[in-house]
Amino acid sequence: MLDIHDLMRGLAEKRPVFHNEADFQFALASHIREECKQPVRLEWMPFQNEPTVAAKTEYKCLGEHLASRPAKPWRAPFAELERILGEPLPDEATSDRNWWANCCGAPQAKAWMAAGWRVSRVDIGKRKKTVHFRRPRMYVDLWLPEERTAIELKYATRKLRCVAQASDLRPPCESFSLRDKAAHDLMRYDFLKDLERLEWVLDGRPDARRGLTVLLTNDPLYWKWVNQNRIDKAFQLHQGRTLCRKPQGMDWKGAGEGTKQGRDVPIVLNGSYRMDWKCYSVLNGDREARNRTFRYLAVEVSRSSAGAPAGESPKNQPGPAPSP
Repeated sequence: MLDIHDLMRGLAEKRPVFHNEADFQFALASHIREECKQPVRLEWMPFQNEPTVAAKTEYKCLGEHLASRPAKPWRAPFAELERILGEPLPDEATSDRNWWANCCGAPQAKAWMAAGWRVSRVDIGKRKKTVHFRRPRMYVDLWLPEERTAIELKYATRKLRCVAQASDLRPPCESFSLRDKAAHDLMRYDFLKDLERLEWVLDGRPDARRGLTVLLTNDPLYWKWVNQNRIDKAFQLHQGRTLCRKPQGMDWKGAGEGTKQGRDVPIVLNGSYRMDWKCYSVLNGDREARNRTFRYLAVEVSRSSAGAPAGESPKNQPGPAPSP
């Protein structure tokens, strides 16, 4: 089975630093092809034909309504949802945004996720109670069909100008000018969102066996503990932290609408995951030099942690399940 740590060690010998996230993705894909002698798909769509089915839950009417709608985003007032359901929404739906999380285990979420839709925003203020649904296309950075493994990659950098060795170049030197990506709160949210998405893939694709999400960075603020009064307290990724399953989900702490734009919905994970950072490279061999140490965080998702059944052998497994 593919060992992500062996791959990262081998990749570091060839490429200790990358220009940007696309460079990192392509380099890792090429390294896997060379070392593992197997195909790699980039920008893979786990659910190529988005289904339009209704899950058999108490919210089936909502699923049927969404399944019949065109793909255009839908802003639905709570009153309209209650008309579709034929009954009032539960108290939690009108007072707690976590009720609207895209969680595979919740009956209400199963209704819209099985129909290919997801909640992108919720407003539960006194004057405005609405939910925003969208029907997205999901892409995974890398897919290894022989390993049946989906991989998501993130590359977060601090400002750095350097010349680094690269064994795949002639001559083996290259200049790098990395930009400062200081939006730590957004990157932490996006990393955990990738983790949640991989759980969806393993839950919805019987032929998917495991998932890996990797964050590579030269910014110590990701692997070090920081002030826990931050708005992104729930999304911290510091060394040694264990993310445990929380039915209520992980949400912002008093963040404004500008920060949460596009990241409004709480993240719900079915599994528990420990944050364990590994050294990737130290440029010029100087561990004390500012921003020259790169570390990576690799988190694995299994079918059991994603809440999916272990399944049978690929030959006996059914075709792709409905998209989350």
